[in-house]
Amino acid sequence: MTTRILTATAALSLAAAALADTVEAYPGTLSAILGEMRLNGSAPTRLNVRGSIDIRDLSALAAARIDTLDLSAATVRGFSSPTPLLYGKHTFEADVIPAYTFAGSPCRVMMLPSGIKAIGEGAFASSSLARIDMPEGVTLIGDFAFSGCASLEKAGIPSTLETLGQGAFAGCESLTETDLSKTSVTGIADRTFAGCTALSQIEMPGQLRTIGTLAFEGTALSSLSADRQITVSPFAFALMRAMPASAVSVSNAGAAHGIYFGDEWLTQVAYPLAPIPGLAYA
Repeated sequence: MTTRILTATAALSLAAAALADTVEAYPGTLSAILGEMRLNGSAPTRLNVRGSIDIRDLSALAAARIDTLDLSAATVRGFSSPTPLLYGKHTFEADVIPAYTFAGSPCRVMMLPSGIKAIGEGAFASSSLARIDMPEGVTLIGDFAFSGCASLEKAGIPSTLETLGQGAFAGCESLTETDLSKTSVTGIADRTFAGCTALSQIEMPGQLRTIGTLAFEGTALSSLSADRQITVSPFAFALMRAMPASAVSVSNAGAAHGIYFGDEWLTQVAYPLAPIPGLAYA
């Protein structure tokens, strides 16, 4: 049994409020609901989903041309299929956005279910997202989860985050700032923010231990510091574009080859007494 309710929601811009469709879903029903709406000439561009959904419903939403999707009142259930559903997988966990589910999706704004614990590998890669709201409770953002989201401007990082995968935000050219200071993340993995050419501000977690290869390559950070001694991988800060009159302070960077490779505007570095590695300032 399904119901469809029209409800007024606040516009996400300063424009006048727009009507959004709200659907009450049960696992496996959204494909039929959306199909009926299309047949009736009322395919939604803004949709609120309530109730319980699973990978079948998430796949239907990913294929629909929905601009704004609010899943905050929905619950993601686990599902097992005798036949493969997504990239050869048969089994999908509860409270997880599975790998590559929304990859390439045209959705611009999304609010994730409040009970989500993990975002899978490439879940939103190369999508049209400009904003995503991740709830408190998310502990894992998988490898390349948001890579290539060129329009992504805002990604609120929950304080419950423990693991941030490699390349998670690589190529997010519109992302200007992010705050990891309240998270439990201990490592910035390889290429996590590589190619984020507008990224000018980041707050690091206090317990940070490692920064991976090319982690901040090509960003616009004007300063970066870490209080604790950390292990920095080669080319971690290569080709950064905005370093005039700024100080970069990273402890224990002595073994990092090419750490500041190509940073032609770098004017000041706080550096430990240690041999300077190869290509460090090339």
